[in-house]
Amino acid sequence: MIKETDYKYTAILFFMTIVMIVLFGQIDYTEQPYSSWDLAAYREMASASPGINPDIPQPFAYRLLGPFLVGLLPIPDSIAFYALAITFSFILVFLFYYFLLQLGISRVVSTVTVLLFIFNKY
Repeated sequence: MIKETDYKYTAILFFMTIVMIVLFGQIDYTEQPYSSWDLAAYREMASASPGINPDIPQPFAYRLLGPFLVGLLPIPDSIAFYALAITFSFILVFLFYYFLLQLGISRVVSTVTVLLFIFNKY
């Protein structure tokens, strides 16, 4: 359960996640060399959703969930992929934080550890 003292630490994590998302920015997937990278295959998969495009090469053909969800959303896939990435970034940050708390690590150490994870660009 979330205790009252957790709100201070979760607010710090929430705010710093927003700051780092803004600072990291986006990759312009329409320019070379990014236009031929992984996102090209995922965009093809999303356009085929709810079906499956059999022409997608391996290993992309095995990574179905993200492009499938993006294809179901009624917004352009460039916005949908970005929104999905941000949503799961927040989920990952808070799951990691509460996982560390469940292991018995103090709130301060858990927060600093998750902050270092957030600051890692890769």
